[in-house]
Amino acid sequence: VREEVINYSKSGEEYWLEMDIVPVADAAGHCTHLVAIERDVTERKRAEVALRASEATMAAAQRIAHIGSWEMGLVHEEPGANSLRWSDEMFRIAGFEPGTVDVTNELFFQLAHPDDHAAIRQAMTTAIRERQPYSIVHRLVRPDGQVRIVQEEAHIFFDEPGGKPLKMVGTAHDITERKSLEQQFLRAQR
Repeated sequence: VREEVINYSKSGEEYWLEMDIVPVADAAGHCTHLVAIERDVTERKRAEVALRASEATMAAAQRIAHIGSWEMGLVHEEPGANSLRWSDEMFRIAGFEPGTVDVTNELFFQLAHPDDHAAIRQAMTTAIRERQPYSIVHRLVRPDGQVRIVQEEAHIFFDEPGGKPLKMVGTAHDITERKSLEQQFLRAQR
């Protein structure tokens, strides 16, 4: 048995123990006693709590600012074979409830406006070739047909010894309302 339990010191301070309990049998196979090993995992538990709090804060900040984040593996030559992960806000920007669809490069390009495909691919290819971040504004067409304008920024991480691209990490800022206000302002100036 492996179990985590809360324990208390003589002073009443709470601490966490991870316990492994193993039965020990005699030659006939009968359990004669138990051996327990305990490890103090208080610091790990505190770190886990702090990490969850930090993740919740980040998710709230992304939701408030309408900025989704994503990460794509670059280990395979064929882009469709690489993993792609989205933050909850990225799902919402794309018009999905978080976690309701499998995120793939194919899905992304189904959502990206067809007129923007070449520019997106060019930005990614150039960024990898020149080992530079990229920034591009493009459109996403949600499943309900609504078009969103996103400012996408990405950074590529490389394997240092060989210089092979490992992954791309980026953000997509939904700037649809800002672009709409800019257009209204320009019309009002005319």
